[in-house]
Amino acid sequence: MADDLPVAVVIVDTEERVQAFLPRLEEMNIEGLIPLEPVRVVRAGSAHRADRVTDSPPAQPPR
Repeated sequence: MADDLPVAVVIVDTEERVQAFLPRLEEMNIEGLIPLEPVRVVRAGSAHRADRVTDSPPAQPPR
């Protein structure tokens, strides 16, 4: 099996926390695409109550 297979990591959090995390990725010399997309939560697990559907605004690209 090849050592360089593609990997996808998905992080879902508030826009502020994702933006704060982006500089850490630069420090780690992570190569590849980092797409930022709005998320629509329609259901949360049993540990969380999903009282409403939440549409987050699109994340702004890092400056």
